[in-house]
Amino acid sequence: MIELYLSKVTETSETEQAGKYYARVSYKQTMGVQEMAHHMAEHNTMFSEGSITGILIDFVKCVREMVLMGNTVKIDNLAIFKATVEANGLETLYDAEHDKVASATIGQLAEGQKTGAAVKVIKLLAQSTGDFTRDELKKDAKLWWRQRRRLWRRYRHELAKRGLRADV
Repeated sequence: MIELYLSKVTETSETEQAGKYYARVSYKQTMGVQEMAHHMAEHNTMFSEGSITGILIDFVKCVREMVLMGNTVKIDNLAIFKATVEANGLETLYDAEHDKVASATIGQLAEGQKTGAAVKVIKLLAQSTGDFTRDELKKDAKLWWRQRRRLWRRYRHELAKRGLRADV
């Protein structure tokens, strides 16, 4: 069950979202490798929690290794992992005036610089796949308000400000 709460964008915000309420997910806990191994071991498996922990740790290392080698790693019904970059806009590949060439490195271009590091930032991209796509999540997700009483009070208060009454 995914618990939700409402967050109101401050009135001082200079965006069109100012003053509006938005649903946010209330996360219960962060599950690390150890917690996931414990959970998996409770599913009547022949593997011990320690064995599962070791496999998951090695798996994470291998996914990282493959992504850093330029591979895309697809874990069926979960995600596709790959490296992506945010690139600098280079005006030229070689700046004769400063004797500088475009390089396959990460960095920022200085003001007025025409060439240099081709990449600003490298990122890990995880894209859902199979049974974990948006459409599948939409079908399977069960949503619930975290604090229903507070939400109901807020709703009644908003109606009262408009001179309306909530029928129970």
